[in-house]
Amino acid sequence: MVTLSVAVSFFVIGVAVAVSSGFRREIRGGITSVVGDIRLSAQVQQFTLESPAFPLTSTFRQALSGLPGVREVSPAILRAGIVQAGTDIEGVMVKGVETDDTTALGVRIPESLASSLRIGVGDEMLTWFVSYGGGEMEDARIAARKFVVTEVFPLPVRVQEVTTVYASLPDMRRLCRYEDDEVNLVELRLDPSHLDAKGYSAAKAAAEDLVYGPDGVEGVVVQSAPDAFPALFDWLDLLDFNVRVVLILMILVSGFNMVSGLLILMFRSISTIGTLKSLGMTDMALVGVFFRVSLRKVLAGLLWGNLAAILFCVVQHVTHFIKLNPVNYYVDYVPVSLNLPYLLTAEAVAVAALLVLVSLPVLFVTRVDPADTVRMN
Repeated sequence: MVTLSVAVSFFVIGVAVAVSSGFRREIRGGITSVVGDIRLSAQVQQFTLESPAFPLTSTFRQALSGLPGVREVSPAILRAGIVQAGTDIEGVMVKGVETDDTTALGVRIPESLASSLRIGVGDEMLTWFVSYGGGEMEDARIAARKFVVTEVFPLPVRVQEVTTVYASLPDMRRLCRYEDDEVNLVELRLDPSHLDAKGYSAAKAAAEDLVYGPDGVEGVVVQSAPDAFPALFDWLDLLDFNVRVVLILMILVSGFNMVSGLLILMFRSISTIGTLKSLGMTDMALVGVFFRVSLRKVLAGLLWGNLAAILFCVVQHVTHFIKLNPVNYYVDYVPVSLNLPYLLTAEAVAVAALLVLVSLPVLFVTRVDPADTVRMN
């Protein structure tokens, strides 16, 4: 029973760590793919709610690529639009990005939009854009583009309320009447090793030094993903806190079962302990015997618990049999990721804590008096 209890505890620890790592991987990956890790955008005009264009020269782009932790620089043009398919309409953000697709006015749309508008690959998608030019209602200009759907892609993580449609950068440049090097958004994607609070802060500070420096671009705002989605990153931090609470609870439960099991074993063996002491066996040797028994049970529980956790994670990763409400959890299934450094650290802490806890009852053997055990027999 003691080994089973330890195995269950390590199974729960393994699953909790895998789920926490899975949420971070999926949600951060979704943020990176949709909005980038660091965003450079022009200040939004108060009346039109549009971002004006700014130049992205080859020199400035090369300087952004050289910032610490930056693995990709993605220029983009973002415009609000209204999509019409038959009698159905929906507000979207159309994002012009660099793409290898040479289809004229080709767009990639998420499955959710394709389902709501009942369109698919090869269908036309009429999109309306409104521009206010000089900032007055009288200067409004309405433009329409008949896009062709070239791809429908799944969107496992929904980090924005507004659906994003991906078009080509040249098409959006012509629509917005921008020059060849003008954009209204630049997204920086960071190396995986920089996707933490320290990495985000360092990358943002480096980008600000460049943008706000003498060779930077006037009117551009630098924003990191945690700044853009504070509630989401706070939710991830809360999830990590819950994992730490689970770790502490599992250590206490396993420790209690280990302590009670060892006490029962020692009470049953008290006459044997007294006999061994009377024959000259030292206290430290007896402590070593019971400590090795405890260590074997902990390691056996660790092995079986990890095997069960790995099996569960593999099945969940392949089948997604545990579903979630994406409105509350941002994804529609429980994501899992075997983050070995995180898992090994958590389990090393758990093993060390368990051995400290079981060392307390093991010291009971030092208080056994051989004379008392002989009289009791």
